Amino acid sequence: MYERLLSTHQLVALQETKFSEEDSLQTNQHYIHVADSGARSFWSNTTSPVFNGKRGVVLVLSSASPFRDVVDRTEHVYKTQLRNRYLLLEAKLGDRQIFLHVVYAPVEPARRGEFFRSLPTRFDFGAAEDFEDGCGPMHLAVGDFNTTMDNFLDQTSPSLPQPGTGREELCDWLDALGLIDAWRYVNPETRELTSPLRVHRIDYCFLTVDLLQNHLAKVNHVKDRKWHKEDHVPVEFKLQATFLPKMKRAPWRCPT
Repeated sequence: MYERLLSTHQLVALQETKFSEEDSLQTNQHYIHVADSGARSFWSNTTSPVFNGKRGVVLVLSSASPFRDVVDRTEHVYKTQLRNRYLLLEAKLGDRQIFLHVVYAPVEPARRGEFFRSLPTRFDFGAAEDFEDGCGPMHLAVGDFNTTMDNFLDQTSPSLPQPGTGREELCDWLDALGLIDAWRYVNPETRELTSPLRVHRIDYCFLTVDLLQNHLAKVNHVKDRKWHKEDHVPVEFKLQATFLPKMKRAPWRCPT
């Protein structure tokens, strides 16, 4: 699986790793490095060393990834509600600061609001830089948010808004970071569903406006390929890093 993924993608985010023992994590790290000796992997279990066969997220950057100076910042924003459900990485993309978020929100509606309220909105880790263009950091958030964003387009059975299911809190977090649903931006009236039973769209790639408008080349739901035993429809996107020096390799893209 890792060889196929890392040969074509520079960023891979996975949810529900469900490790029951630390050896399983180490085994997966080994397989990743066999597939790509220069790959870097970041695991939620590093900050939350709980191996109970539940939850877990990982972000893997291939050796071709354009991200530099990557630092795992998860421990700085850790809260109990985020245990093995969230990763936060700080990196450089060209001369810009970027934060990478991987999210696996609770399935239970009553728990989602508290989870989304626990996600960070401040990113002053003492290493922020003043960039020549005066722009703030970019954000890229991917994962299984277990929340629909539209009562008609994102679910098979249209319904009235249901308070207390986490959507309002998720929207507050997205607004705080300036994040936009990339797939819906490109497909404003399309209904495609990604959940295991294909009744909801709950898997997302959220981008800040500068990434979305200036660098998004493609975003789609992958229906014609499978990499392992995934039951969700992966989200794949392609960014053209026009602010980076020209490279011979293909632009990077990512399934989640």
